[in-house]
Amino acid sequence: MENFLMPWITNVALYKILNGDHPHDDNTILIRILNDTSPPPEPKYQFKDVHCFSFLDIDIEEHPSAITEEQAQQIAALLVEAKRNGTNVLVHCTMGMCRSGAVVDAALPLGFEEIPNVFRSPNVLVRSRILKALDLFQDYS
Repeated sequence: MENFLMPWITNVALYKILNGDHPHDDNTILIRILNDTSPPPEPKYQFKDVHCFSFLDIDIEEHPSAITEEQAQQIAALLVEAKRNGTNVLVHCTMGMCRSGAVVDAALPLGFEEIPNVFRSPNVLVRSRILKALDLFQDYS
């Protein structure tokens, strides 16, 4: 893996977490976005910390399975803490594009280094709720 000057962030699909086809090191946290609350399959590699969230790839604010403001605030707090501590962040959802892509998109203004050549199709609601939650933090550094 390349050497990065700043902590990095990227998104991947679930199958890449299971087979270990992703960047990893001892200074990486994993944010898991799952479709339900059943126990997730074990990743191939160990992470510094693992955080699980359950919401669907839905852009309808009132939908009961959409990301909540509380979940967005929790994710935002993890991102800010990771950036402050120089921790890398790997985010996965089922396909590794929409929900996880939205988290990465929202986190880039914090100053994470982006791992290149990763496809994203960010979920609009997820991205906007996390960006709104990040506004609660006045100083990202």
